[in-house]
Amino acid sequence: MWTKYIALLRIPSPSAMVLLHLTLLTGMMPIGGIAKADSAMALLSGFDETRLEGIIDGGDHSPNVSELAKLLYRLDQLDASTLDTYAERANPLPSTDLGDVVSISGTVGDVRRLRLSEDLAEVLEREHFFRVEIHSSTAADSKPPTSLYVSNVPARLAAGDSVSATGVVVEFQDVAGSRIPAALAVSQVRWVPANIANVGHQLLAAEGVNIAEVLSLVERDRQPLQAADNDVFYPMIAAASRVAIATSPPAHPLRPEELLQQPAKWIGDWIHLDAETVRVTRVEVANEQRRREIQNDAYFQIDAIGELGNVVIDLQRPEGEPVRFENRFPLSIVIKELPPFLDQAIRDTDGDRRGVALVTRRIAVDGFFYRLWSYKNDRMNREGSGDQIGPLIIAARVINLEIPGKDPIGVSKIGYIAAAGVLFAIVLTWIWSRSNRRADSNAHAAKDSRPVEDMSWLDDHVDP
Repeated sequence: MWTKYIALLRIPSPSAMVLLHLTLLTGMMPIGGIAKADSAMALLSGFDETRLEGIIDGGDHSPNVSELAKLLYRLDQLDASTLDTYAERANPLPSTDLGDVVSISGTVGDVRRLRLSEDLAEVLEREHFFRVEIHSSTAADSKPPTSLYVSNVPARLAAGDSVSATGVVVEFQDVAGSRIPAALAVSQVRWVPANIANVGHQLLAAEGVNIAEVLSLVERDRQPLQAADNDVFYPMIAAASRVAIATSPPAHPLRPEELLQQPAKWIGDWIHLDAETVRVTRVEVANEQRRREIQNDAYFQIDAIGELGNVVIDLQRPEGEPVRFENRFPLSIVIKELPPFLDQAIRDTDGDRRGVALVTRRIAVDGFFYRLWSYKNDRMNREGSGDQIGPLIIAARVINLEIPGKDPIGVSKIGYIAAAGVLFAIVLTWIWSRSNRRADSNAHAAKDSRPVEDMSWLDDHVDP
């Protein structure tokens, strides 16, 4: 149930804040520095151990709604990966204190909404937050339930669902001589529904992706990639790279018009599409946390074209006139690593694998539909038409449809037949030529059969 701890996170002093600032800038502790500066509490200015002690009443365990709301407000200002980073650096400890950062997972029990006073709601711009009671997922684990206090929960969160979270301990309890967390303040919960019908969501959840974040992508439909995407974009890239194709259900072969006309229906789904590549770009990842998430310092974006046949589709845009797709449509594919055939194609075209390369290949893609996104396009910018819109797929694999040695349309057979026909024509020409030469030779032989000295045959042609 409990995975990682970090202890003694309570240093709100100015010197600690300076030390923390240096640590975040350099990634190293200054010589003679103190380990406490790595604490999450240092990021939550205004909170110390004394203040944390007043958040949960030690008698009836009732929360101080006002103080909890302010703490959650502080946590929400942090990048969602910040506390995870502290938890990853920690070593497990036998007990827990207020202010420690811990990670927890379990099964949802009770979910309650706690309302703020009108005055505080106006200041914090929220009317409530939630208390989620979670139980150990292990039947043999007899630890009492833990309370998670969080600003928002997935709309469909229900008892029996699985959740995980990383947060700051605001209450502890004694169990078998050790102090373990009784309540955490967290910035978000990662959610896995008890019953997932969507195959793509099943695969993503199995790789630790927060399905609540996946479902929230519909809110950014047809918008550019933005900071709000980071907490699901990079985890999905990492998850796609780990999907075991051989043991996973087949990707759903999706008609492009279905994807373009009903994008919300397919978000996060496991799909299969055919396309033709146009350009491959290596995208550097600057953020160290995101690099760790995908275990790489870059990913690749493949710009491609998909076929629509005779279908014409008009896509509405947030601003400007609709975008019309006739016969073809643009498609963006993101993948952690290029397959060998595309890597080799870039080298064959003297392209730079570290930058941008123009490569044309027919491909098939198995991956997760991310969402429709908008992006700058040179042609549309020249025409003053605004941003382009198209599907973004996070690929688990890219398949080469131009594999050497495969001949699905019988091109080699046609070549063999043509070659045989030419050879046959050459043979016929040779036989015909030889026959003509033989006939000419016989004619000349008959004409010259008389002796040369006998000239009497000319007498008939002598003039009188």
